[in-house]
Amino acid sequence: MIPSSTNVVRVNGTGIVTADAEVLKRFEKKGKLPRSVLAITITEMYFQCAKALMRSKLWSDEQSDQKVPTAGAFVKERDAMFDADGYDADYPEYAKSRMW
Repeated sequence: MIPSSTNVVRVNGTGIVTADAEVLKRFEKKGKLPRSVLAITITEMYFQCAKALMRSKLWSDEQSDQKVPTAGAFVKERDAMFDADGYDADYPEYAKSRMW
């Protein structure tokens, strides 16, 4: 989960924790570096339903400067013919009609 995003992605794979200086530099934020980074090689990826986050409005006051891929962008990465923009544009209305 990433603040400001209603996308929740579950991944399976292998991971390593690294403190490599070159890798840490890629995650600099406001002049600060993390102490370590978890690097995951993904073998499977699944979307979790976004409706619970949408209902809760958990991130409704959050603003993010991160460039988070949309759900449509994730699918398009696997299927170049997928209409990512159409999916992303239509999903909020689709989800509203299925939320209690």
